[in-house]
Amino acid sequence: MEWRPLPRWAFAAAYTSKMYMTRFTHYRDLFAGHGSFDIPASATVGITYKPSHALALSFDTQRIWYGSIASIANPIQNIFQCPTAGAGGTRLSNCLGGSDGPGFGWGNMTIYKLGAQWRLDPTWTVRFGVSQAAQPIPASQATFNILAPGVVETHIAAGFTRHTANGQFSMAFTYVPNHTLVGPNTFDPTQRIALQMHQFILDLG
Repeated sequence: MEWRPLPRWAFAAAYTSKMYMTRFTHYRDLFAGHGSFDIPASATVGITYKPSHALALSFDTQRIWYGSIASIANPIQNIFQCPTAGAGGTRLSNCLGGSDGPGFGWGNMTIYKLGAQWRLDPTWTVRFGVSQAAQPIPASQATFNILAPGVVETHIAAGFTRHTANGQFSMAFTYVPNHTLVGPNTFDPTQRIALQMHQFILDLG
């Protein structure tokens, strides 16, 4: 949905409902819900200001409801209610792959995005953007997230588009600065687990 109350201003909002995916049958004894791994709902609101015909400045806020997906949101501590965990639990649903089984322990996430686009001339357009997210992984959930240590919070991107008579060519480079999450080993509190990630992404199109 988009609204343009003034020539230089535009407001937009978008919502994506939860997407139900087929189960990962090979991981039915790992992910909560017998391999279920749906895509959570998300919502975005944004504003764009064009101080000139060539320049556009945008700011977006996005909310992703990871907490609504059991395999993503369930805390690893759920496993201690499983009978085979040796902690006195009696709930089979809390075992790995069960409906209440352990997951990645993610909470809902809010992301803030700032971007600029500048049309240099009819041939060249350049872009720059940065996004900052709140960390969705509590330190207490470090153990399970060894499987997928998505702990990064910041993305910085720059790119361009070259327009031609027959089409266009675009390239973008994204740098994701290193970020570290440190938390206790769920099964041995005397140990600490450090999850670390950084990325370099190149897009061509």
